[in-house]
Amino acid sequence: MAGTLHVGTPLVTVWAHAMDLVRIVGMKPAHVNLLALASVGGLDQLEAADPAHLAELLTGLGEAAGASDVPEAATVQDWVNDARTNTKPKVL
Repeated sequence: MAGTLHVGTPLVTVWAHAMDLVRIVGMKPAHVNLLALASVGGLDQLEAADPAHLAELLTGLGEAAGASDVPEAATVQDWVNDARTNTKPKVL
C-alpha cells in the first residue's frame, strides 16, 4: 500500500493504528488526533493508559490546541474499558 500511495510504510502504519482507534465506541477522528498528541497511537497504548490521567492530559492538550471536542473523563474511561474488554487490535 505504501508504494501505491507513494508514502513511507511508517505513515501507513500510523494510519492503520488510527483506524483501529476509530473502532472504539464514541471515538471521532478529532479524538484520535488528540490521542496522538498524548502519545497514544494505538489500541494497545489506550488499553494500558490510566483513564483519569489520560483525561487530564487530553483536556490540557485540547485547550492548548484550541480543540472544540475534548472528551470528558467519563468518555475516556469508556474508551479505555472498551479497549480492554471489547475492541482488540487488528494492526499488530
